[in-house]
Amino acid sequence: MEKIKVTVGIPYYHGPLALSELIAALYKQKARVLDIKNEVEIIVVNDDDSDYIPKDLVRWSNIIHTIVVDKKNGGVASARNEIIRRARGEFIFFLDQDCVPEETWLEEMYMYLVVGDSAGAGGRIYPKRRSGIVNEYYSITNRLERPVVDRVTGDIVLIITANCGFRTEAIRRIGGFDEVAFFKQQGGEDADLTFRLKHAGYRLGFACNARVSHLYPNNFFSLFEKYRGYGRGMKIYCIVRDIDPESIRQPRYGILSFFWYTVKLPIPFFTSYRKFKKVVGFQKSIVFAFFETVKYVAHGIGFFPPLLVKKK
Repeated sequence: MEKIKVTVGIPYYHGPLALSELIAALYKQKARVLDIKNEVEIIVVNDDDSDYIPKDLVRWSNIIHTIVVDKKNGGVASARNEIIRRARGEFIFFLDQDCVPEETWLEEMYMYLVVGDSAGAGGRIYPKRRSGIVNEYYSITNRLERPVVDRVTGDIVLIITANCGFRTEAIRRIGGFDEVAFFKQQGGEDADLTFRLKHAGYRLGFACNARVSHLYPNNFFSLFEKYRGYGRGMKIYCIVRDIDPESIRQPRYGILSFFWYTVKLPIPFFTSYRKFKKVVGFQKSIVFAFFETVKYVAHGIGFFPPLLVKKK
């Protein structure tokens, strides 16, 4: 076997249908600059060893060498670190289990990193359309077509790990993801990793032609839990790295900040209503503005409760 150039890492947790679609899309990748059979590997880390991944999900592993690793549940940061430890590739690309890459995704991410001087890069993420009003809302609001940058400096401040790639040497040098602070936490671990890469002096970029579709939740309670997790994750990130929350557009801690956060509750509704009305009309704009308010409330519920997290 030739030297492995790319490891594709997938943290997995209870989603066999989505994972099956993702694996099928990886086996259909087209790459002129990579020998996919000999220079690429896929590592799926099953983050709950009580869950069973059907063997047919990797039945075409003769196309791309694919392994499945079972481990006790420790959260997505822990699962990605297991991938980092086992990776043989010069580069590690991460996908979420509910993402489907376009057939040129592998080559586009590889070429962006191998030609440039970036240690890590994110790619474009588009919502995967399916039925339901929540998913229709996501299809408008959750499109990542540009990098997330600092409004003042223009520097990239967040690589979203649903679609990204890193030089293995760089991500190992900073110790991978912080699986202690973000134990069983969904959200915030990618912002923390980005922060540590930047402060280690690494350059980050955005591979605009490396595109994936993302299957977002399609029910109200999943929407709420998703943004509650984001709020909690951002608070952990701010505490662990001693970051002023306001510098990254987060509320401050404490009772007074919570009071003002509550007082401003109507703002996301009316602001988003005016924005959505131009796109989807009166009735849906009311519903979508309500969803924006739910996100705001859920983020606050995740952010404000005290957390026993030590600064590093």
